[in-house]
Amino acid sequence: MKIGYLHISTSKERESGITRYSRLLASEAHQRSNLSIMEANVILTENKKHNQILLGKAAKELDRTDIIHLHYSKYLWGGGWKQLFYLKSFISQCSVPIVATFHDMYPAIYPSNNLLTAFNQQYQQQVRSQSHPLKRVVNAARGTWYSYLADRKTLLWLSKQLRGILISTEEEKQRIIHLIDPKKLTKIPLFVEEPAFKISRLEARSSLGLEDYKVVTLQGFIYDNKGHQLLIEAIPKLPPEVKVIFAGGIAPNNQGLLSYLLKIAEKKGVAQRLHITGYLSEEDLLRYLVASDLAVCPFKLFSASASLSTWISVARPILASDLPQIAEYNQIEPGAIHTFNPYTAEELAKAILKLLPICSDQEDPAVVRLQKKLSMSIIFNDHLKFYQDAAKKEKSS
Repeated sequence: MKIGYLHISTSKERESGITRYSRLLASEAHQRSNLSIMEANVILTENKKHNQILLGKAAKELDRTDIIHLHYSKYLWGGGWKQLFYLKSFISQCSVPIVATFHDMYPAIYPSNNLLTAFNQQYQQQVRSQSHPLKRVVNAARGTWYSYLADRKTLLWLSKQLRGILISTEEEKQRIIHLIDPKKLTKIPLFVEEPAFKISRLEARSSLGLEDYKVVTLQGFIYDNKGHQLLIEAIPKLPPEVKVIFAGGIAPNNQGLLSYLLKIAEKKGVAQRLHITGYLSEEDLLRYLVASDLAVCPFKLFSASASLSTWISVARPILASDLPQIAEYNQIEPGAIHTFNPYTAEELAKAILKLLPICSDQEDPAVVRLQKKLSMSIIFNDHLKFYQDAAKKEKSS
């Protein structure tokens, strides 16, 4: 079987996690002797015409395969109406079946409400800006046009072109089922990658100067729904030997959020107990993760989480907010991820205090079992069956 992978990116220097995920799938496919693999790379620029040419060239290269796998997120393909233009530029030049993995399936992006409700929500956001009423209307109309209408149209059009669609969780399926035929949707969980290198816990803690602390770490980009504020608010309720790490940089356009978080930490008198690393290399990130006593994922809302997969890969004890996606992981391996509920700083602090005494230098055995069930080889086997089924449908249609 010949499989083509399209790797889309918007930056040569800082590739997105989705693009990396696509490359790792292709890398695993290359290990299978019975498969022939082709890969095409497209880095989108500010030049729309140039991007159209790049996508056309990629389409012609991959059209020599039996099936093409691409990844879709509005952010990955440029957002607004550009995303639809670029997808059409690629797909219109392909004659072989195409499948896609959908990412960033958030309710706010693909709501089940109607156009009038969507416009009203945009208008209410403008009211807070205290601008002129006419300007509010214009801005609300513009926001509706470039978000609700563009996102909805793109998802509807794309889903009709695809032979099959992959999503990572049942929760994501429920978020878009009002727009897409459920028969097209197949759930395959995110794979858990093996760390590229090994480092001992003793060495990691020593190199970071964390030997005398109980380390609680929230990993990944800093953005609003990740739960950074809740964890800061929980710090005063934790003993002084607990050090909280935010391992990761600021998500694009979130500099104001970081300033806000730092002010809260200062106000609560816990700034010295909080360490924000900024962007980390793969090696430095692994060092912080292995040095941690407890992984904390206090998400308010999330789609599939690459940061959670990274935690599973190092098998540290994990505490997360009680969300449907976390329950799905615990269905795969019961008790692998601890949860707290309700979503308050008090409950988060209580859960941390309960778990820290049982966190050891050893890997968490339940997380290890979950790790094995989500290994790259097993998850890719599921992908391969999906490809084969999609190719069969093409031949029989």
